[in-house]
Amino acid sequence: MPSRFNPYSFALPSILGFCLLLTLIAGIYTTLIDPCDEALLRMAPCDKESHDVLDRSVDQQQQEQQQERVYCYICQASVGRGTAHCRQCNKCIAGFDQHCAWLNTCIGQRNYLPFICTLWCAFSVTILQASMSFVILVQWMAYGSNARIFSSITLPVKVYIFLTVIVGTSSSIISFLLGQMLLFHLFLSIHEMTSYQYVILQSQRERSHEEREAANRELVKMMKTKHSTDAVVSASSSLPPSESSSPTEPPCTASSLSSRWRFPKEIVLSRLPPALPSPRGLSFLSKRDVAPSSLPG
Repeated sequence: MPSRFNPYSFALPSILGFCLLLTLIAGIYTTLIDPCDEALLRMAPCDKESHDVLDRSVDQQQQEQQQERVYCYICQASVGRGTAHCRQCNKCIAGFDQHCAWLNTCIGQRNYLPFICTLWCAFSVTILQASMSFVILVQWMAYGSNARIFSSITLPVKVYIFLTVIVGTSSSIISFLLGQMLLFHLFLSIHEMTSYQYVILQSQRERSHEEREAANRELVKMMKTKHSTDAVVSASSSLPPSESSSPTEPPCTASSLSSRWRFPKEIVLSRLPPALPSPRGLSFLSKRDVAPSSLPG
């Protein structure tokens, strides 16, 4: 690269200044357009200077009246289906896209095109600034402080290079972010969506995904419970009859004790408690088996 090349010639500053001027004009024009719904404009007092850009033909108004409309309880007006209420601006925006904090205005259907022009102009300014900073750094690394670009500056070369690095780095970062935003809006325009609709769609997808995961976890939990229950039932059914169910023991009576241990009934009766709760408890004995002295009363 020859040393006589001066990136700060008349052409580059002129292009940079023109892009910067377009950015300012497009940004101011975007903020001057009121993006609220026409129903609110008809309710508000008419200001010709601020609402001349909002005038439409009779055919467009008739076509809009035929569309399905919804009622906003905050603004207390019937607005279009694609209208959304902005909390920052506290009004309904026709074709709501987003609330731009940098321009301090809402972006809707009416000011969307000037907003995109503002992005393109700002992207061009940052790209040109980053390119000029890169050229200056290349000249300084190739020719040092003897490069012609430093002949017309009054600052020290090191200070100038330091400022160039800061400006070039910041311009590169901003141009990268603006490029991403432009690609995102290109994607939205291809799919005929707004930023607000995209965010709502993404939140609905995340909510449905979480609901599916919760349902899957509940299904897995139910399957585990059923599997453990089936395992217990199968284990109990596989036991032998002697272990799985024990026969019912006969009641402990004098006859059963005497028949089991081959004791005389008189000995068994003599081992019973002296105070019985009721004579009915000895109803299983015959009168000839019971001694008169063993009965109460």
